[in-house]
Amino acid sequence: MEQGFRAVYPKLHHGPAPNADTLALLDGGWRDGWRRAGVLVVGWGWLEGDPVAEAQLAVDLCRRYDLDGYIANAEVAYEGWATNAGKSRVFVQEFRRLAPRAPLAVSGLGAATAPWVRELDYWAWLDAGAVFMPQMYPNEFGDVYSVANCLAHADRMRDASDRPRPIPRRLVVPTLGTYSSRFPYSAAAYAEELAAAGTVGFNVFLGETAGDDDYRAFGRAIAERGIALR
Repeated sequence: MEQGFRAVYPKLHHGPAPNADTLALLDGGWRDGWRRAGVLVVGWGWLEGDPVAEAQLAVDLCRRYDLDGYIANAEVAYEGWATNAGKSRVFVQEFRRLAPRAPLAVSGLGAATAPWVRELDYWAWLDAGAVFMPQMYPNEFGDVYSVANCLAHADRMRDASDRPRPIPRRLVVPTLGTYSSRFPYSAAAYAEELAAAGTVGFNVFLGETAGDDDYRAFGRAIAERGIALR
């Protein structure tokens, strides 16, 4: 919090199954502690392929715990124009029917280099008011999942009619996946990439795997460059 992070994202469900450990924490007042500290609590869920049921579960859990928004992690089960076309639009239609004004985001792998290019109808989400949170894993895959490559993916985006439709930078909030005990880039180097990208803030997945010193250095580097934290 001292580094300016404004939100935390507890995992609410995996497919149609609520995440029992997370719900136990929320039942125990975990959300209230963050709220008192001035931090938003935004739920996220891993989608497994039943868009109506998953949208209903997402809205139900966000309402039950009075959360500040929802992030849909839409990967393999929603990817592929030939196999899963339409699932994204069905999800957002049901979600918006139940929660017309709730803050929404879609998270997915963001590489622009074959064979990792992801075929997801991102514009179904963006047209429903969502932001795009491309996942970057430079510590696992090097430049394939760098900031620049994820933004190239956004620039090359196509809609469901196969028309070129780039995603504006104002709708892109990069996600840094850590997985290791330290940030994959130095704080200054990563902050420079974010500053050059012109995106809106950033967020960190599995942030608890990095050390406090990393976050202090990261926070200083981000603050020096005036990058909004998400």
